Amino acid sequence: MTRLPIIAILAICSFAGIGYGAGHWFASDLRMGDKQTNPALGQPPQPHRTEDAASAPYLVRIETITLPIQRQNSVTFVIADFAVAVSDASYLARYQRPEYSSRLRAEIMEAMKAASRTTILTGPTIDSATLSSEIQSQLQGVFEGVEDVVTLMLYKHDIGL
Repeated sequence: MTRLPIIAILAICSFAGIGYGAGHWFASDLRMGDKQTNPALGQPPQPHRTEDAASAPYLVRIETITLPIQRQNSVTFVIADFAVAVSDASYLARYQRPEYSSRLRAEIMEAMKAASRTTILTGPTIDSATLSSEIQSQLQGVFEGVEDVVTLMLYKHDIGL
């Protein structure tokens, strides 16, 4: 009778020790980070970079925008995430500052409000390419260095009244 509690305690302690040791082993792998070497080559892994990636535009992510569109018997909510592609690192630094990013977000919201009065947002589906080009044309008149508007996420939800 006294053997059962002793065996249970030994089993629990041994499994706890194994878990503790495995945790330290996995944590040491994570702490190495960029110092890890590729065992086949014996050197640190290099990121995949091409010449096209070096000249690619910089992206400034805009906060999530929610636009309610009221209809006669329903309300449609359009939820979108956008990123603005700029051509230079100086524009990237500028538009990531809070005062400029809030102005970008407000201008995108105004472009979406204007699009809500057309069939772009009121149709059964939303064409993200058309919406992006509408927003891009409005932003290029106000903000210099804006090359493109990229739609990261676009969701439309109708709620009947």
